[in-house]
Amino acid sequence: MREHNILHRDMKPGNLLLGHNLEIKVGDFGLAVKLSFVGERRSSFCGTPCYMAPEQLESLKGHSYECDVWALGVIIYFMFTGETPFVQNAQTTKQITKNI
Repeated sequence: MREHNILHRDMKPGNLLLGHNLEIKVGDFGLAVKLSFVGERRSSFCGTPCYMAPEQLESLKGHSYECDVWALGVIIYFMFTGETPFVQNAQTTKQITKNI
């Protein structure tokens, strides 16, 4: 079996779909990339700001799988509270990214 190393880079509630038996499926792979090896890092700025990890925003050392894990944490927070964790007192995308 071949291993696929896919980095989604835009995990958010709108990209999660419910299938039969309430199984969660990930959709919209428009920003996804296939990594050639474990440890490969990307430095492109892409994603939905409220769900982006700090390393995606700073892009100093690049990002990898941890940005998808971060986004899943934000999604879980959103599921419990109804809002993303870094939007308090933020009126612009720049303020949200500063909060992150």
